[in-house]
Amino acid sequence: MTERRTIARPYAAAAFQVARDNGHLDSWSEALGFMAAVSRDKRMHAVLRDRTRPKSEIIQLFIEVCGSRIDEKNRNFIRIAAENGRLPLLPEIYEMYEELRAEHERRVNAEVISAFPLSAAHRNRIATVMKARFGKDLKLEWGTNPELLGGIVVRAHDMVIDASVNGWLTDMANSLTQ
Repeated sequence: MTERRTIARPYAAAAFQVARDNGHLDSWSEALGFMAAVSRDKRMHAVLRDRTRPKSEIIQLFIEVCGSRIDEKNRNFIRIAAENGRLPLLPEIYEMYEELRAEHERRVNAEVISAFPLSAAHRNRIATVMKARFGKDLKLEWGTNPELLGGIVVRAHDMVIDASVNGWLTDMANSLTQ
């Protein structure tokens, strides 16, 4: 995973620079998100990994599938990435682009996972605490995972706050076995 991110980093940085310089951060987010989804499709993934297929054919097919969801600069980005065999890295490129954008906009993207759906009051309280902790604008995504048993897990960039019952039990078990 680290190697993929290392390889994807300059592509994300280049896309971000073009988007920022042209005032198109939103449209690049949408386009890269769509391109990443296309690259994850099982059929497209097989095409991208097919070494017998000419790059020009892969580029044309990828651009056709993206259709009107991308503009000429996005098409040029696809051409460059494809020529270097980097289209399979589009999910990492998109993720890193979004990190650069969040940093530029002084915003933190965080994911909050709970054992069960949280009420609006609980969500507001968590958002208030997280905003105070990060001191930036906060964009929270909410999810559930019943395996947590209770509590929450928060992921923001490379930080994880595990305040779940499952995490607490795992920590206790590890302490007892040492």
